[in-house]
Amino acid sequence: MDLVYSNRSDVTSENESSALYRSYFPSWEDFNSSVDDIRYFVIGVYTFPKAPKALKGKGAVEKKVVHPYSRKAAQMAREVTKQEKKERKKNEKAIRLSSTGEKLLWFQSQLDPSKTEYSKKEACAIIERYLHRFDSELEQIELVNGIKGRQGRQHSSRENDIKQTIERERMQYEGYGIEIPEIMNGKHLKMFR
Repeated sequence: MDLVYSNRSDVTSENESSALYRSYFPSWEDFNSSVDDIRYFVIGVYTFPKAPKALKGKGAVEKKVVHPYSRKAAQMAREVTKQEKKERKKNEKAIRLSSTGEKLLWFQSQLDPSKTEYSKKEACAIIERYLHRFDSELEQIELVNGIKGRQGRQHSSRENDIKQTIERERMQYEGYGIEIPEIMNGKHLKMFR
């Protein structure tokens, strides 16, 4: 299909030629809109809509199988080990803080409210009472185990725990010293109460 310009002998200026171009050739907008229509038709027919991506942490996401000797498996193993170590340290710290709290409460309950200061000798006497705080419980366990006709030892794990605690605290007291609240200073004693 040839487009023929009917009057070639006319000399036209630049403005007239642009008007001429617009009048005899289809406009670019029409061409572009028809191309968009074709693209929409072809894409709509031959492609499928994308599945929505699953959000991280929400919804059911299929997990890929990881080869046991892959770098990803090693990374996952390191992450699990790191989490276990963090939990273990957290539990150890909680146990240590709770035992320190129990010790402070025990010492607070043993203080005489009328005294403003304690001497070293009085502090040593309080520490000795602290080291013997499990004596009544150990006697109860011995009485239960002393009953005839029973086989085995009841409460043996508790008895072992108490004996280990007493031994550890005794070694601290006789060795490098046991940690207690500062009751020999009147200012600190008043704050501790």
